[in-house]
Amino acid sequence: VLTKTQPLVEWFERNKEELTKRYKTYGLAIDFSPVEEMKVSSIALAKHAMRVALTPSQKYQSKREELQKETEERHNLILLKRERECERECERERERERERERE
Repeated sequence: VLTKTQPLVEWFERNKEELTKRYKTYGLAIDFSPVEEMKVSSIALAKHAMRVALTPSQKYQSKREELQKETEERHNLILLKRERECERECERERERERERERE
């Protein structure tokens, strides 16, 4: 849309005086304010499109947070499992020590 609009707006701006003179000879007044509005609107649209392209969407952001939470939970489970394994190993080692002492 912007690639088609820009050349048209530029053409109207370049030929503004000539068009105004031509239409005056026919007794018609030409209003160039819509052309100016198109120019401003196309710039605003381009800015908005860039902002949207550079800003992560709400859906993406919530999915990212969900994945981070799942990853955190997995890490916590892994750490908990390792901690339990260490406790069991320590308990086994204590048991061996007691058995050695008894002998």
